[in-house]
Amino acid sequence: MKKHLKHFIRLVNFEFERMFKFLASIMAIVVISNLVGFVVVPLSYMSSANEMMQRESWTVQQFIDNNELFSIYNVFRSFWMTGPIALGAIGLLLFSIFIWYREWFGKNTFVYRLLMLPVPRMQIYFSKLLVILVGIFSLLSIQLIMLWIGNQIIPNFVSNDLYQELGVAELLSSSALSFLIHNNIYEFLSIYGVGIVALLVLFTAILLERSFRVKGLIFGFIYCVITLATIISPLLIPIIAQNRYILFTSEQVALHAVMIVIVGVTSIFISRYLLKHKITV
Repeated sequence: MKKHLKHFIRLVNFEFERMFKFLASIMAIVVISNLVGFVVVPLSYMSSANEMMQRESWTVQQFIDNNELFSIYNVFRSFWMTGPIALGAIGLLLFSIFIWYREWFGKNTFVYRLLMLPVPRMQIYFSKLLVILVGIFSLLSIQLIMLWIGNQIIPNFVSNDLYQELGVAELLSSSALSFLIHNNIYEFLSIYGVGIVALLVLFTAILLERSFRVKGLIFGFIYCVITLATIISPLLIPIIAQNRYILFTSEQVALHAVMIVIVGVTSIFISRYLLKHKITV
């Protein structure tokens, strides 16, 4: 057991080292873009506010009555923050695919040496999964830190009369990141449970394609459709039955959780079978 754990940690470290430059680049873009936004957006707001008050001969109070106060939310919904968030999400999705396919690149395909390591093949599978999760939480953490930093920087560029302080927690509850961070433990586990299962399904689809090539691509697509239908099926039952009260909310939640677990476990077992019997060296 100790020996297997040691090998697994080495595999995770190996995968993380291969991802580090990519992750560091995305994080650098997030930091730089956010810092620029924390200066450019409030300066632009103040310039527009001063111009409007001068043109309309408004007092500060008249401007406030006709316009919203400035807060970090103005920066959050600007390209300087939405851009890096979208880039990080798309980048990690593509890397989740690339983390498997790069093993087959080149004449001397590295996958054969990787699969010949004296470790259970599922350790390779779980090491890749864990590294992607580390990347997701790393990007989320740096974004939260930058939001806190933004709250310290922005007041220096906005007039006190026009500034509305908005805490990070308050911002998150009313923004696009609200689905990623929850005080409710069930909602937190539900969101990230679905995310982890989505990665498991993606990995399974990739291994199906690697195992059966063109047929595997079709199998993978069909599998993704089936798993999606399975996960959302509890939400469709009231619609199909034309009775919104056919299930209690607690029953619908429990059924949804069961479906997520079934899809996750099924994906792991299919992947294990493919790695053990279909992808050979």
